[in-house]
Amino acid sequence: HRILNMDIVPNEMVDGREMLTRIGEQMEKEEAEVEAARAQEDTGDGLMLEIERLVKERGWTADDRRGYLDKLHEGPELPLFADSSDEVDPRLVEALSALKYDGEEPEDLAEQAKVDGNKNFKTASSRKRKMYYREAVKHYTEGCLHCLKALEKTDLTAEKIQEIHELFSALLSNRAACNLVLKNYGSVKRDCSDAIRFVPKNIKAFFRKGKACLELRQYEDGLLVVKEALSMDETNVELLSLQKKLNDGLTERMRREELVRVAEEKEMIELRTLFDQCIARGALLGPGIAADGYQQQASDKLPSLVPESSSSELTSTSGASSSLSWPCYFLYPQYRQSDFIEGFDEEDYLADHMAVVFPVEQGPAPWDEQFEYKCNEMEVYLQLNAMPCFKNANEWTDW
Repeated sequence: HRILNMDIVPNEMVDGREMLTRIGEQMEKEEAEVEAARAQEDTGDGLMLEIERLVKERGWTADDRRGYLDKLHEGPELPLFADSSDEVDPRLVEALSALKYDGEEPEDLAEQAKVDGNKNFKTASSRKRKMYYREAVKHYTEGCLHCLKALEKTDLTAEKIQEIHELFSALLSNRAACNLVLKNYGSVKRDCSDAIRFVPKNIKAFFRKGKACLELRQYEDGLLVVKEALSMDETNVELLSLQKKLNDGLTERMRREELVRVAEEKEMIELRTLFDQCIARGALLGPGIAADGYQQQASDKLPSLVPESSSSELTSTSGASSSLSWPCYFLYPQYRQSDFIEGFDEEDYLADHMAVVFPVEQGPAPWDEQFEYKCNEMEVYLQLNAMPCFKNANEWTDW
């Protein structure tokens, strides 16, 4: 069944003849689109035959071929410039490839790819559009492949090899510049390392690799890269500016790490002090667990020290110099309900907290349908030795 793309208004009476007329118009439209697509395919076949004929019959120069290709790209009649070559007739792709590369040396093609990439790079810089950077990357990559092909030749002189290496290094460095804008910092570092391998004095590659290290916060690596570059060009303003940024980033990171270290050390001291205070009271600490019928309690609240306790009797008998405030859960298994008291001071009476949670004069809790929970009619149970205790302060701090 075919579903026609028609505008149907709901809840509206439509005349049968009018409906048939609209269906007929829709079918005619679809048939016209099919015919147009076929005509477009015919145009592609004709173009393919023309290209094959020109390649075989005309002795074109490189400028002639390039001029003809530029004309093809400007023509509005081509259906073949799709997102992928898979969408185009393979014979047409082969014919175009033969037209573009026939008779040209791979190093010349690499140079042209560099020129095309530079054009896209300049366009991207002026228009602030990342799509042109991606196009430039494609051209530089194509140039790199041509350089690899050129290096496969067996009759290359040392001078020619050096020229290809310099071109290869420039292509890699330029591709790194694009990826730096696209924030592909890992690719930037790899391309710059390869560019430096081909040309050890490629200052631009050093700079871009150092900048990628800055963005990745790999300050030590970046400083090593900049240091090596400055040994070859010690007055380079961009390198000196980058070195300062790397040093500033490293200093800031070290400052933050020191703050974290001091805070962690302070926390460890407080935890050990808390553990000692609990031991002085005969209270042993262990990991938190969930009570029967309940999921694990969400709070990670620990006991806390309340300085300058008003209880001199407590201080003299326990050896502690501060009062302890404990986190406390009230559990009501009958209804699977609970209340959490964040600070239950060791000098508080249980009845005081129960009177706050279950005040008789304010009525029952929403879940207490029978009004059974009244502060003066409840019995309270405390579970002891529920878990193995920590043996020392180190086990406690590690947990």
